[in-house]
Amino acid sequence: MLSPSADEYRMVLSCCLRSALIIGLILSSTLLTSCMVGPDYEAPIVPTPEAYKYAPGVDLKPIVYEGPWWYIFNDKRLNELVDRVDGGNFDVMAAAARVRQARATARIQKAPLFPFLSADPDYQKREFSETTDGSTGGASSSWRFPFNVAYEIDLFGRIRRGYQAADADARSVEEDFEAVLLILRSEVALDYFALRSLDEEIRIVERAVDVRQEQLKILDSRFEFGIVSQLPVAQAKAELNATHALLFALRRERAILENAIAGLMGLPPSEFSIPFAPLKGDPPYIPVTVPSRLLVERPDIRRAERALAAANARIGVAAAEFYPRVNIRADAGLASSHYSNLFDSRSFTWGIGPNISIPLFEGGRLSANLERTRAAYAERYALYRQTIIEAFGEVEDALVSIQLLKKQDEANKLAVEASRQAYDLSQRQFEGGLVNYLNVLDTERVLLENSRLESRIRGQRYTSAVNLIKAIGGGWGAPVD
Repeated sequence: MLSPSADEYRMVLSCCLRSALIIGLILSSTLLTSCMVGPDYEAPIVPTPEAYKYAPGVDLKPIVYEGPWWYIFNDKRLNELVDRVDGGNFDVMAAAARVRQARATARIQKAPLFPFLSADPDYQKREFSETTDGSTGGASSSWRFPFNVAYEIDLFGRIRRGYQAADADARSVEEDFEAVLLILRSEVALDYFALRSLDEEIRIVERAVDVRQEQLKILDSRFEFGIVSQLPVAQAKAELNATHALLFALRRERAILENAIAGLMGLPPSEFSIPFAPLKGDPPYIPVTVPSRLLVERPDIRRAERALAAANARIGVAAAEFYPRVNIRADAGLASSHYSNLFDSRSFTWGIGPNISIPLFEGGRLSANLERTRAAYAERYALYRQTIIEAFGEVEDALVSIQLLKKQDEANKLAVEASRQAYDLSQRQFEGGLVNYLNVLDTERVLLENSRLESRIRGQRYTSAVNLIKAIGGGWGAPVD
């Protein structure tokens, strides 16, 4: 038995590679010169207002702020919480997994742009029947080692349009991931400032409890000496118990907010707590750029635009279904009935065969599919425009809230000061016997409500600042030309 020489090996492999190279060059040149049916995508031009309605006098020049947006509040505890949400929140992990899925799907759609190559080694041994007419019996063996190539020439862009759609879908999912991050980070900040506002309100109510407990002691003492009747004592007890009930309600709200923040961190509530720290001061100034900047800053708008691009590409996929498909299958390899001759140069075999599929009649399926993709594009276009309108509305809502809450805060501060003066005056008049204790309770109740309102307005001003940051996309940059 003769072994194949090295020259014979090289010759066989050279033939295989040369054939594959020729096929690849032919297919590549055909693809490069082919066309793509369907509309080429152009991002729609959306008219935007020149300025915001509720931002008169606001500087719309770009303001660059170093660091993430939540650092502008200069709160170390908030920075720690928001910094942790990216790595601990399970919604973020799920969104990241969706991004990986979408990217893999896009690569799957791109794969048909290249030839499929496979190896299909095969061995068969067969024993023939001696009783079959015309058969002399015996056995036969066959050894095969072929390489198969399959390729669809994308003459009309069906595959490329499909890849465009999948790639746009993947980018849309990436923008959805950015939107999830923005929402979760904003939610942490909103819950945090709401909790801090409750801390301030709790401090006010706790102070009111202390005052009313002291008042009750004084009234009890005066009742024992017959200075006052039982009525003011009963009224003081009622107010004290009502204030205690209010305090418990506020503490319950705080615990629920703390648990919500723990959930955003991906932690069980039992392993998480935020120290008591009342909210102080005014929120920082939030820079606002021109309205057209929203189109590139907000991830939900970018996501809607990429979904629109994907819908446009699918029109091309549906249009290409009307045209013929050209598939080429080729194989090259070695075949022999004896293993000893398998690698002999004479065992080399190859074959190639094109296949053309021409749609003639499919009962209106192709026309209906094309109509469906066009309607899907129209839907995505409407959703894209609606997303932009809603984005402008959210910015305007945040701006008007910031403006009017500041004015409300200024007016309420005057109300707090006036109610404090009224309370002090009623106290002195009660001690002088000029008014009854009911007047003291009324003025004290007004002071408590105005003080609580002051803490709530401060919290709302901070949450409005966060809502504005969220509405403008979570950042500041240069204006769009």
